[in-house]
Amino acid sequence: MGSMAAALFPGAPLSKARSTSPLRATNLSIQHVALGDVLFKTWYPSYYPEGLVGRELDRLYVCQWCFKYCPDLVPFLAHRKFCSARSESPPGQLIYSRENYAIYEVDGEEHQLFSQNLSLFAKLFLDNKSVFFDVASFNFYLLAHKTTTDHLPASQPQIIGFFSKEKMSWDNNNLACILVFPPWQRKGLGKILMGISYELSRLEGRIGGPEKPLSELGRMGYLKFWQARVASALLDLRNKSALSVEEIADACWMLPEDVITTIKEMDCLETKKMKNDSSVMINKARVRAWLIESKVDLTAPIDEAGFAEDYLADDKENKDSGNFMDFTIACGILEWKVHRIVICSHSDYFRRLEGFEEGKTNRLDLQEESPAVVAKLVNYLYTCDYDDSVLDFPEHDSEDNNANGSEEASNEDSRERSDSQAFMPGKLALHARMYVVGDQYCIDQLKLLAKIKFSAALVNCWDKEDFPEIIRFIYDNTVSKDRGLRESLVPILLQHQEELRADDAFMDVVETHGEFAKDFVNALIGAKHQPQSVYDPYRQSSLRPPFYLVE
Repeated sequence: MGSMAAALFPGAPLSKARSTSPLRATNLSIQHVALGDVLFKTWYPSYYPEGLVGRELDRLYVCQWCFKYCPDLVPFLAHRKFCSARSESPPGQLIYSRENYAIYEVDGEEHQLFSQNLSLFAKLFLDNKSVFFDVASFNFYLLAHKTTTDHLPASQPQIIGFFSKEKMSWDNNNLACILVFPPWQRKGLGKILMGISYELSRLEGRIGGPEKPLSELGRMGYLKFWQARVASALLDLRNKSALSVEEIADACWMLPEDVITTIKEMDCLETKKMKNDSSVMINKARVRAWLIESKVDLTAPIDEAGFAEDYLADDKENKDSGNFMDFTIACGILEWKVHRIVICSHSDYFRRLEGFEEGKTNRLDLQEESPAVVAKLVNYLYTCDYDDSVLDFPEHDSEDNNANGSEEASNEDSRERSDSQAFMPGKLALHARMYVVGDQYCIDQLKLLAKIKFSAALVNCWDKEDFPEIIRFIYDNTVSKDRGLRESLVPILLQHQEELRADDAFMDVVETHGEFAKDFVNALIGAKHQPQSVYDPYRQSSLRPPFYLVE
């Protein structure tokens, strides 16, 4: 080994890296890999061409600058001597630099050969989730260590890890696969890559998370990262006594399901009897104790000041100018510039516009909707959430109707647009309307979110004056097989049936709306055969209660 090391790097030993491997696969065709002057064992088989590397190989030589590979030492040394990447920075754009580390963004389509070679090398240490040849639809974010040694030029960083990210993710994934090369593992560098992925999501204005399912090692790494992120957010919230999962998710730019997983793992939840029910508490003292016991560092792995100014300027310019926004959603006098790739990721409805006039003109007019509802729809398409406030927008201009010179025509148009389609103020009505919008445009996740919000708001809004009209709206705008909001109504109707029967407006809906009357009667009959229970809007696993914070 000494003579070989001298040939690779005169005067330098070929160092053996300490293995941090999980259980190695037994069907390895390549046993070791030499990345520059570092030799270490492989973990899993990769898809290097058998014609080039053979069926069984003890050592594969990989260029640390361009990731080209060779099974034989002599041609590898010749390549290293003349490698064009040796005196250059890593490919792509420098987007982040802090202390001794830098992040480069590489477009898989622009740097296809480099991305393919990097992916083949990464597969030696990844059991799954690695892209090999179809790299054009991915961006790669390289973690480079800026170092000065006798063997590397001071200006040439060493690539020590990376993560890949789909350019277009239907699931809002901000990371596809992640790897810190084995010799540099157990140094906390994975947090830098994870932190960059979430900062990129924040810059894009989209809440996301890693592609699922996670490997066991990936889950362990992400849990540590998420725990520090959630704990920091909880301890910073000093003026709030209660907050929802969604509020924690917004503060951390994490998916709600990842927040729930993290909080459960932190073991800081308590159940406390409140006035009418049992509420879930987050004990901040237990959070602090957990931090001490777990030795979790709350220092943010990414400093926003480390992002390259030209990268942030390009991002801001694209947002401000509407660059790459290739579709318009219009309602009345208002327009929203959006990305076709974003809206199509949520719904087949938008994807199928391609064959219609809207797809050719890149414009969708939603004149039958309220501008307030359309604004919340657009907000949901980018954030997977919408706020509960009722927005004030200018009403539709009726000048076009009156231009015909016929008041009767205008009245006829008004009658054609049912009163139940009009936007109704109030949170309960808003969530019902958003549910219907999700149904109209085939956005199942929006329907689920609206149902969750509707069920939670129903607890305190069932006695509002507009409740009977909301019931009428739901039954007028959902089909009988769609039980989402209809089933949400039943428990609250049973719990407060005596008060509701005394309400003339409610009884008018019962008498005039056959489908609702049928459901109401069936619910009353069914209730006689089962014990009465207090309505709990969080009885379903998908419904998440607020957490109450205690010191």
